[in-house]
Amino acid sequence: MFLTDDPTAVSTLPTPGTPGTPGYFTDGNPGSGVPATILQADFMNMIMMELQNIILAASLTPSKTTFNQVLQALPAALASRPEMAKSLATNGYQKLPGGLIIQWGTGTASTSDFANTLPIAFPTAKLSLALADIDLNPLTTFVSVSAFTTTGFNLTVNTGANRNVFWIALGY
Repeated sequence: MFLTDDPTAVSTLPTPGTPGTPGYFTDGNPGSGVPATILQADFMNMIMMELQNIILAASLTPSKTTFNQVLQALPAALASRPEMAKSLATNGYQKLPGGLIIQWGTGTASTSDFANTLPIAFPTAKLSLALADIDLNPLTTFVSVSAFTTTGFNLTVNTGANRNVFWIALGY
C-alpha cells in the first residue's frame, strides 16, 4: 500500500473536515433525484492511512507493485500486540484475544509440596491445571496439586522419589 503519488497530491495530510452523519455509499438514482455518493479526500485519506499503518506496524516497506502487503502485515502486526504475547519456551505461554491465557511446562513433584512458578501470572483468575507424568510410571505413583494460584502451584508425589511432570494451565 503506497501513498498516492498523483501530481495533484499534497505532501502533508490535510486536516479532516467536521464529521457529518454516518451513512453508506449509493450509486444514486437520477430518476428520483438521489445523487450518487461522492468520494471525498477525507474518506480516501482515512482508508489509505489505515492500510498504510498496518503495513508500517509490521515493519514492511510500502510498495506500489506488491498487492498483498496488508495480508502479509496482519500476522506480524497482530503478533506484536501485547494481548497476543507469547513465549514458546519449554515453560511458556500464549495470550489469546478475549483474555484467555494458555501456559505449559514441566515441573517437579516431591514428597513435600514442591513449588512450581507459572511463566507469567494470570492477571485475573486461574481456571484449570492438567498434569501428566513424564516418567510414565505405573499407577503406584501419583502426583497431586495443592495451592494452585494465579502465579503457580505446588506438586506432591506419593512415593519417595521426585517425579517430573508436564503441565498445562488455563486462566485469564
